[in-house]
Order: sequence, then C-alpha cells, then structure tokens
Amino acid sequence: MRKMGKRIIAALMALLLPLTAACSLVSVNEDRDNAQVVAKVNGVEITKGEFKSNFYYMYDMYVQLYSQFGMQEPDVETLKADTIDGLVSAEVMRQKGIELGFSNLTAEEQAQADADFEELWQSNVDYYITQAEADAASSGTTLTEEQLTAKAEELLLADMTASGMTKEEMKQGTIDQLVYSKLLEAVEAEVTVTDADIQAAYDLMLSEQKTKYAETPAAYETDAASATVAFIPPGYIRVKHILIKPDDTDEAYMEYTAKLETLQTEITDLGAQVGTLYSDSAGSEANQAEITALDAQITTKRAEETALKDEFFASLKPKADEALAKAKAGEDFDALVETYGNDPGMTVSPAKEEGYLLYADGPIEESGYDPEFTRASIALANVGDVSELVPTSFGYHIIKLVEKVATGDVPLDNIKEAIREQELTKKQSEHWTARQDEWVAAATVETFPDIVSDVGVA
Repeated sequence: MRKMGKRIIAALMALLLPLTAACSLVSVNEDRDNAQVVAKVNGVEITKGEFKSNFYYMYDMYVQLYSQFGMQEPDVETLKADTIDGLVSAEVMRQKGIELGFSNLTAEEQAQADADFEELWQSNVDYYITQAEADAASSGTTLTEEQLTAKAEELLLADMTASGMTKEEMKQGTIDQLVYSKLLEAVEAEVTVTDADIQAAYDLMLSEQKTKYAETPAAYETDAASATVAFIPPGYIRVKHILIKPDDTDEAYMEYTAKLETLQTEITDLGAQVGTLYSDSAGSEANQAEITALDAQITTKRAEETALKDEFFASLKPKADEALAKAKAGEDFDALVETYGNDPGMTVSPAKEEGYLLYADGPIEESGYDPEFTRASIALANVGDVSELVPTSFGYHIIKLVEKVATGDVPLDNIKEAIREQELTKKQSEHWTARQDEWVAAATVETFPDIVSDVGVA
C-alpha cells in the first residue's frame, strides 16, 4: 500500500473538490487547524488541510474497492502514513518538474492547460447544479438555467473557501498536472526494450504457460481473450452459431420469460419446503402427507413449465427450420448469422470473425456455455460440420465447427509487438518508481505525523 501513495499528485486535489466538500470535512472555524504543517519538502510546507483532502478521498476509494471485493476496510493508521508519503512524493515531483524546466509551457501547452481547467471547472459546477436544483425545489422556487448555473457556482465557491482553496489554485492545479505529465513522459522516454528483452520475456511466458495449461487447460480460454498467449494447449475448438430467438423487447417473449421465471421460482420454493420437511426432527414419516401434496404441486408446475417451453419452441420452429436448411445446403454461414441470428456476442470481434473458443476435452458443465450447446459443439467431427437444431434455455441454436485450434508454441514473430508493449510498460513503471525513490531520497523532507493523530473516520 505504501507504493500506491507515491502515485498521488497534488494537481489531482482539484479534481477531488466535490467529494471533500460534500463530506463537510472542514469548516471556516477549522482554518487554524488546517493550516498546521504535516510535512516540509525542501522548505515547502504541506498543510493538514491538504492532508485531509487526500486522506478522506483515499479512504473512500479504498472502502469502495474493499467492499466491491469483499475485503476489510483499510487500516486507518497505515493509510495516514501512505497519505503523507504520497503528498511528499507529489511535492518532490512538482519541484523536480519545475527544476527541469517543464513548467515553462509553450503557447499550445498553456492553451491545453486552460482548456483542461475550463472542463474541470464545468464538471464541478455540474456537480453543484444538482444541489442547487434540490435547494430550489425545497423552497418552491423555479430557477432558469442561467440562475441554476449561477447558484451552483456560488455553492462551489463557498465550499472552496471553506476548504481553503481558491479558483486560481484550482487553475494552478491543472498546470501542475500538465507539468507532472511532462516529467513522467520524459522519464518514460529514458526506457528502451531490446530484442534480447523480448526474447527473454517470450521464453519465460512460454515456460510459464506450458506449466499453467498442463495443470489447468481451461485457463487458456480466459487468457486468449485478455492476455498475450505464447502456447496453445490441446483440446480447443472454435464454433459459430445462429441463435433463433425473439428480440428481448418482444412482448410475447417478455411474457414467456416472466412466466417461466415465476414457475421455476415456485418449483424451487416447493422443493425447499420438501427438503425442510424431510429434515424436520419429527421425521419424514410424520410429514409424509404434506410432502406428498408438495410433490404433486411440483409435478404440476413442471408440467406447466414443459408445456410453456414446448409452445415457445414451436413458435420458433419454422424460422429455425428455414435457417437450418440453408446452413445444411452450404450457404454462407456468416450471412445466415446476420440474417437469422439473435446473439449479440456473434456480432463483435473476435467471435464475429473467429467464433467462440470452447474447451472440448473438459467437463461439459464447466465449459462456461449451456451444457446442451457444449455437448452439440463437441459432437461435430469435422471442420465445416453443422449441427441439427439444438434447443437450450436461450432458444434454438444451429452450430458450425469452424476450427480445431492447433496446439503448440505461438511463433515469437506473431506476438512480438504485444510483448514489446508489455515489457515497455513494465520497465517504464519500474523506472518511474526508481526515479521517484531517488528524488525523494535526495530531498530534504520533514514529516510531523503527530499533527494528524486526531484525523479519523466517523
């Protein structure tokens, strides 16, 4: 977590204004407290007010991330230390940018900074328009668009004043951010990737993936969609399909899916009741009459479900038969997908061009596709074979085997540029971190963590 702090820059604080203001973290009466110095970098002071803006923003961000991934909230004391480290690093980078001349903006760069500020300012005003609208509604007042904008700016400036920030400081923040970007670009430009680096990365990737796919062949499917792959394990095929089903907005289809969902929920609930009766301490025999009655209801509901599905598939059959006949006759399958198909996944790359990747040698239930779809796909023996109609919960499928994916090493030339980009990004990140560490170590830094000992989370 300490490394994360180094990526915070002072220029970004302008972007955080709506969050800190909305949280009411500071008030005019706290000006003296906020003016206390928590750190000095080469004599430049960082105040407690700046610390609070960073700390509470980081805390809220971490809480959201931790909540999203089911983890515990961040340790507050560690986060305080990270925040001070981040502010120190940001100030060092700001000073280094000035020292290296990156604050001397060209006319074009100044124009870009001005445009960035106007966009930032407007985004803040837009945030406060919601509050202005709410205030007007609560007081029974009707405001014009111009009046709402003026009121939003008034609210924004009031919170900025309470937070100890001026409009000019916000504008300077956009310039600082541009200077930071120029510094980062200059440092990254110091990094190069050689052919030897690429070969070494390829060899390592090849070795690691051979081991990985030997243990978990199905992992290739995920990697192929999101990573650079140097080795293809055996057992993979690619298929395309024509899905015959109504549009999701079709009223009859919406009614069908609603009824089906209701029936399936009822069946599940009845089954749960039966399970409870069987596990009752009174014993299943004492509950047999009730169990029998519930089983009868389940049988009735399942019959209703079957009849509903039969009616649904009967409505699709004429169109499905027509598409199947054309596919079996050898008509262009891609054109048939476009004409008859209703699977959005088949309209986007890479599935549109290559088909769906499917592991044919693993358990059908673990394929990630409907089991009937998987079963029919792996039953196709030869490239070019077309299935019969395959009913699933989605509708009718007509599946074509388009490739038995060749196993083995992917030639380096095929993925050389992708590896070059990965290695460049990796080396640039490492080099930038090293540069920051070097510059921070060379700076005269004083920190006063006791000053923020009273900062906490309500």
